[in-house]
Amino acid sequence: MFGRNLRFQRIIIACLSGLIFILAIQPIRAIGTWESRTPSIRAATVKSGATRLSQRRRFVMPSVGAPGNRSDAATRQECSVAGKFLTALVPPKDINFTRAARPTLWFYVPFSPSQNRSVELLLNDEAGNLFYKTQFPWNSKPGIIGIRLPESKTLEEGKRYQWMFSYICNPSSREEDDFRVSGSIERVLANSPYIANGLWYETLTELAQLQIQEPQNSAAVAEWRTLLKQVELPQLISEPVLREIN
Repeated sequence: MFGRNLRFQRIIIACLSGLIFILAIQPIRAIGTWESRTPSIRAATVKSGATRLSQRRRFVMPSVGAPGNRSDAATRQECSVAGKFLTALVPPKDINFTRAARPTLWFYVPFSPSQNRSVELLLNDEAGNLFYKTQFPWNSKPGIIGIRLPESKTLEEGKRYQWMFSYICNPSSREEDDFRVSGSIERVLANSPYIANGLWYETLTELAQLQIQEPQNSAAVAEWRTLLKQVELPQLISEPVLREIN
């Protein structure tokens, strides 16, 4: 009788040991199963992002505004680049809208790095007073840059601002030798009817940032090209988006 009880106890202990072992390795198996599924999950995420990108509302150019000064095609003996011009990335008509308090303005600079050459961005308020100014040396290769307004300079809702972007070719003779483009920007109210048509600066900045962060994203590249063609800037499609300056 005693022997039978001892054998029965040994069987129970063996069963319990096996159960403990199975429970101990189960998390490891679960982790292995999760990691083996990770590539498919990542692929689904990328596919979802591409779908979302392709379904973005197309920007509709507003019917208001007159032709702006978005390109400087003049020649300067010291600075000109044949067939390429300083260009603001804006639609042909001047008035362009944003909801952002600190929008990013984008420009194509066709010039190579050169000593004593710089770029400058000015914004004036509706009264013509200087609202913001920044200037920095141009030490980049030719390409597209964005300049975002600093935290200390936020646009007021319902206000329109005039901006001017310059490439300073000769600091001692700016009036004659600067390349300049100019236009206006207005921060619209939350209930503005223009929001339904898409906001230029938000649309442009989102796609420009994707050109910097995900240059191999074919959907983003396709939308970037479509947008530039839509606003009649196909000559900039092949130009690199260099950086966004905050």
